[in-house]
Amino acid sequence: MAQPIFMSSFKYFDAIIFNMRLSLFITILSILLCAGCATGNKTNKCNLHAINEMSARRIYLPDATANELDAYLKSSKDWKLIPKKNNKLDHGSAYKSAKAGGSVLASYPGKSNGHIVVVYGKKKPQWSDSWKADLPYVSGSRQGEEVKIKLLSYQFSKDKEPHINYFIYIKK
Repeated sequence: MAQPIFMSSFKYFDAIIFNMRLSLFITILSILLCAGCATGNKTNKCNLHAINEMSARRIYLPDATANELDAYLKSSKDWKLIPKKNNKLDHGSAYKSAKAGGSVLASYPGKSNGHIVVVYGKKKPQWSDSWKADLPYVSGSRQGEEVKIKLLSYQFSKDKEPHINYFIYIKK
């Protein structure tokens, strides 16, 4: 039996409204899932890189954000803070420890998102014009980029220095 024209029109409009609602729901869900992500849908994150690097060395780091890792390093008996000299980071000690095979991290606790990198001891420190110092190379991911080995100045601006710390793993 044929349906009256106005009945099939209602089904057509119901289908359009349903599809619009479904599209809106998917859009909202996508936004909510990425809320708070500094890197959007990019998967390389500094904390994951540091955790994976340390795991490959059989060193435990909790599954945590960069800020949480910074707090963990400060309170852990397995990690030692490399003291600053005259309120400046001791880049030489961090590099020498990494070159000797030690595991060294540099961390910065941000207001919402911090940052953490692994000090790379296989390349000699180089002069940084922005820091006015010889800086070690570090491996890390910045804002979701692929992991790169670059000077510390690529990962941290000089104004962050008062809040950055180097930590060396001391548990044997």
